[in-house]
Amino acid sequence: PYAKDYARYILLAAPIMASSFVLNNILRSEGHAKFAMIGITTGGILNVILDPIFIFAFHLGISGAAIATALSQLISFLILLSYFVMHKTTTRLGIQRISKNPMTYLQIVKNGLPSFSRQGLASIASILLNKQAMIYGDAAVAAMAIVTKVFQILFSVLIGFGQGFQPVIGFNYGAGIMERVKKAMKFTLKVGMIGMSLAAA
Repeated sequence: PYAKDYARYILLAAPIMASSFVLNNILRSEGHAKFAMIGITTGGILNVILDPIFIFAFHLGISGAAIATALSQLISFLILLSYFVMHKTTTRLGIQRISKNPMTYLQIVKNGLPSFSRQGLASIASILLNKQAMIYGDAAVAAMAIVTKVFQILFSVLIGFGQGFQPVIGFNYGAGIMERVKKAMKFTLKVGMIGMSLAAA
């Protein structure tokens, strides 16, 4: 029942959330990483603030958490979209710009498939872990959820580091400055390995 209550609202918000991630990636690839970070972070902070209000103050329970997430993501999307509306980006958005070439969509699917597979497998692993934890009762399932959240915080730091690294590599590789590409690669590997080892410990 909790999953149904949450999914009812979160699936309605899914197109906005997906669009928000797309706009965020476009902004970062154009060198507007700071504004992209502001847009995404604002949504995250707003979610933390709205969650207890919708869950406890409005007595909406798990549905309240989903509504809070949906609203937060909408605000985040509007912030990111504002940069495009004000023409501060190289990329222009418009209905007339939608591709009619099927190969474009095939390329999008091919590019997105590894990430989709990774996320899908993570979801399946989570389901299987929860199924096993259910044998030991609700407390075990709750403990698994807490452990997963702690892991996700650490993992998100590494993902963020990698996302900051991508434009640096892209710009320098495109400019043919291979020495800087190698330097950035070594630096990122070193910091990533040390940081994650400390976090794991």
